[in-house]
Amino acid sequence: MNTTSPAAANDYNEAALTELIETYGEEGADELIDAFKLDLQEILRAVPNSLASGDAVSLRRQAHTIKGSCLMLKATQLAAECEVLEQSAMQQPIERLAAAATQMLERYARLLDALAQHRASSGGAGSG
Repeated sequence: MNTTSPAAANDYNEAALTELIETYGEEGADELIDAFKLDLQEILRAVPNSLASGDAVSLRRQAHTIKGSCLMLKATQLAAECEVLEQSAMQQPIERLAAAATQMLERYARLLDALAQHRASSGGAGSG
């Protein structure tokens, strides 16, 4: 069963990528995307570990990290969902948050892949 929300396809925002390039230049935008992708590797390990160990503080920290990246990339709906998860991590039993955390990770990974693919196809170096 696919649990991806309809909004997931809208997480990628080409205008945000254009703004990154205008702000940081081509190379800077590529480096930023690469840094987000590098951080994602750590987050992909940390979130499942947080869920398995019941570590709500760590889950909250990971959701906060993703939220900040999403805000910078103008993926505002995903950022808002990260905010909900961030707050919920301290208010609900962590086992109730596994599906939301997994969806957050999947959407964030797709967002970063879309950015890197767009940069690669437009001549940027952010292909990984």
